[in-house]
Amino acid sequence: MDPILVEAFTLAQFANLKPTEVERFRNSVGPNFLPDFWETRNWGGSLAWQDAQRFLRDLWSARPPFPQAEAVKLIIRIDRYRDLTYSVEKKPPVGEDWVCPAQRAIMFMAVNPWRARFCPTCGERVVAATARSTRCDKQSCFEESRRATKREAWRRNGKQWRAKLKKTAKKARSKKQSARVTASRGKKGKT
Repeated sequence: MDPILVEAFTLAQFANLKPTEVERFRNSVGPNFLPDFWETRNWGGSLAWQDAQRFLRDLWSARPPFPQAEAVKLIIRIDRYRDLTYSVEKKPPVGEDWVCPAQRAIMFMAVNPWRARFCPTCGERVVAATARSTRCDKQSCFEESRRATKREAWRRNGKQWRAKLKKTAKKARSKKQSARVTASRGKKGKT
C-alpha cells in the first residue's frame, strides 16, 4: 500500500481518537506521526492534541471536505504546537525542514478531498482507499454492510427466487414420485 495512504489512515485514527485511547495511539502509531504535544497546553489552556483534533474534525465535516486554505492552517498550527513542545534542552529533529507524517496526510487529504468519508454504520471518519470505499475496517461494520446488501437483494428479487425455489421443489417431487412408480412397476414385473 502507498505510504501516504497509510499516513492518511492514521490521520483518520487520530480524528476518531478518544481521550482514553491516547497512550495506545502514541505507542502503536509511533512517536513521530505527530509532534510530542500530548501533554502540551495551547494558548487557550486546552490540550494541544485535542485542539488539533477538533480542527481536523471540522475539516472532515466541512462541505466540501478539507478546504485547502483551512488544511494549510492546520498544518501551520501543528508546526506551532511542535515549537511549543521543544525547549532549549529538547531540540527538534535535525535535518531539513521537518514535516511530520500528519502534516503530509493533511495535505494529501486536501488534494484528494473525495477520500474523506464517514462510515454509514458507525459514523467514524474513514479514508477511502478507492472510489467505491465507504466503510471503516471494523468487522461489525462489514457484517452489517453484508446483511444490508443481502436484505436489499432479497427485497428486489425475493419473489422471483421464491417462485423458482417452488418450481424446483415441485419438479423434484414429481421426479421422486415418477421414480417410485417406475420402481414399483419393476417390482411387479419380477414377481
